[in-house]
Amino acid sequence: MLLLDDRTGRGTRMSAHEMTKMGDFDLRERMDRDVGEVLVGRARWLLAGDRELIEFYFGQGIAAVEIARLQGKPVRSVRRRLKRFATRLASEPFAGVLRQREAWPKRRRNVATAVIVEGKTLGNAAKTLGLTLHQIRREMAVIEHLVGRQ
Repeated sequence: MLLLDDRTGRGTRMSAHEMTKMGDFDLRERMDRDVGEVLVGRARWLLAGDRELIEFYFGQGIAAVEIARLQGKPVRSVRRRLKRFATRLASEPFAGVLRQREAWPKRRRNVATAVIVEGKTLGNAAKTLGLTLHQIRREMAVIEHLVGRQ
């Protein structure tokens, strides 16, 4: 399986086993540098604080313990956030939204950005976008079909 760099279109070869393990990122194991670069590249779509965390860890190679110390947060919560963001960034729905979003109507693009890219709950996305939960669910059904949600 290929994890594509969204800027260059260059792929990083990953086995299906490695892709399934993306949900179980073990931050103690060294990851292929190319995968880290792809994650940092995709992180530009995240909110500023989330992007900074990914750039520190995967881009600059700063240990989670050091990041936690700098931010004054528990190491466990920093590791949990890193795993959650890395899993989202490596997911096929995230990549699919980035590839296809420009061709979508504004509302669909906004829903996909809020839910898949920023990781908001459906309820929070509805409040933020001024839509009903029903409208968000309908858009998400279309988005999931378009990006081949796995």
